[in-house]
Amino acid sequence: MPRHIDSGDRLLIEQTRLLLTQLPVVIIASLLAAIIVTVALRGLVANAFLAAWVAAALMMAMIRPRLLVRWRRSDTAAGNARGRMRAIAWLSGLSGTLWGGCGAALVSGSGSIVGLVTIMVLTGLAASATASQSHARSVHLAFIVPALLPASIAFATFDESLYHWIAALILLYLTVCIAFSECIRGTAIEAIDLRFENIALIERLQHETASSIEAMRSAESANIAKSNLMAAAGHDLRQPLHALRLFTETLRSVCREPAQREIAHHIDASVKALEELFEGLLDLSRLDAGVLPFEHRHAVLRPLLERLGREMQVLARERGLGVRTHCPELTVRTDPMLLERVLRNLCVNALAATEQGCLLVRAEPVADGIRIEVQDTGRGIPAGDQQRIFDEFVQLDNPDHDRRQGIGLGLSIVRRICQLLGIGLELHSVSGQGTTFSLRLPYGEASRVDDPDSVPAAGAETLWNQFVLVIDDEQAIRLAMSAMLEQWGCHVVAVGDSRQALAELDEYDGPPDVILADLQLGPHGSGIQAIEAIRQRAGTAVAAVIMTGNIAADRLQEVRASELTVMHKPCDTVALHALLTRVALAGHVGPDEVTR
Repeated sequence: MPRHIDSGDRLLIEQTRLLLTQLPVVIIASLLAAIIVTVALRGLVANAFLAAWVAAALMMAMIRPRLLVRWRRSDTAAGNARGRMRAIAWLSGLSGTLWGGCGAALVSGSGSIVGLVTIMVLTGLAASATASQSHARSVHLAFIVPALLPASIAFATFDESLYHWIAALILLYLTVCIAFSECIRGTAIEAIDLRFENIALIERLQHETASSIEAMRSAESANIAKSNLMAAAGHDLRQPLHALRLFTETLRSVCREPAQREIAHHIDASVKALEELFEGLLDLSRLDAGVLPFEHRHAVLRPLLERLGREMQVLARERGLGVRTHCPELTVRTDPMLLERVLRNLCVNALAATEQGCLLVRAEPVADGIRIEVQDTGRGIPAGDQQRIFDEFVQLDNPDHDRRQGIGLGLSIVRRICQLLGIGLELHSVSGQGTTFSLRLPYGEASRVDDPDSVPAAGAETLWNQFVLVIDDEQAIRLAMSAMLEQWGCHVVAVGDSRQALAELDEYDGPPDVILADLQLGPHGSGIQAIEAIRQRAGTAVAAVIMTGNIAADRLQEVRASELTVMHKPCDTVALHALLTRVALAGHVGPDEVTR
């Protein structure tokens, strides 16, 4: 890159080059989506409309390759980058308008099944655009806004309130996508800047050896700042995603018609897809911070492997693969939940690398413990890559970084959990002959196997009139949490900080049954402080749960030190219901019950 190009032009050039690299995939994906939608809706929508719409989609598909071929004849430089970026944005806007107009027309003039297909397609396209185009704001906005907004407006025109909720959820989904794209854009810009800074650093080091120490310190400071920025951004993004999950759960509970429940189900699936983007980063942060809770227990191994085998059979059947498990009566000493997480990641990774044959999970006693093997008949791993696959974001069979294949954190998490639990991890693989991962665990004692906690069976009225105090400085989360808890039959008081909580509790004769408090409450302290203040006022250890989306190491250590129960946002609503049920039945919740 010539040195006389300023930083703004340099960034624009790199963004344009990245868009041109992604354009072939975008063209093919858009064309295939248009064809699939046309075939799927044939007979449900007027053929004339479908024919006109698919003709327009084909025309778009013909224009883009012609431009791409012409642009590839010359390198992207300062003189042409701006014009190419503008052209790509216009094409993206036309494509978004085409999809959005189709979505609005289908929602307005067709039945619920067509509306469901429309929501699925539009949210999928929006998620894909957010993953691939966020680094170029104008291109991303040009597509996503006209693609989603018309469908939201169309749903808002119906008389039924359910459709108004759907319209609001689409708008919220659009907002979350835009917010998430800003995070990706900032990271991409920072990565581009850091890359050129590193190039300049290497050039300086060749002539100025004396400045190397200072340069390394600057790089370390930039790395720390970047980590803190990502942690803070992760918290801010998890807040609206948490609210969206709660609203979706509430919507599912109020839907009565099968078609309505199906729509709500698929909206919830889209929300879960966004959640998966955060979970890997959260696990790594908790492992790095040393705050991932674990407990060595004596556990019977066979039920765990059989349950995992049944789960993997569902995934394997879709690909024509087999799954076999073999485990004699063995007792191990480890954390069963984390061990299951390790084995699940290894099995999913093995199935992804296998095209024919089967997956074998077996356990056997050996001289110094118990060995568990996860063996596949897949492509194998080249010798030069067998250590690298445990690094973050490494995907040997995904050079284009297709997000549908994950983000490359599974094996990194496996290695760190094994280190945490003291599990020996070995890899044996030959290219073309499959791969075997081996775990080495200590023996457990069958006489010391933990029995499940004896908690009475929960009935439908278990949570009826349970007094729940919600403390969160985000109004959207307070509204969403209140709506969901009230659907479960709870009596809810939702406030923004500890002062409001104490004032509200003055109106009641007794303390709440349970407190659900956000960790960060803005300028009014933390959820931990709020819980302590309420307990002091009540004179008793009221059951309490910290709910947080913060993944910064210092924050996670603070929560761990408080010995409070923790749920991470976006929270699993099933796990939250189970936890509240436990409080209602047992009257307390233990400090070691951390939702993972």
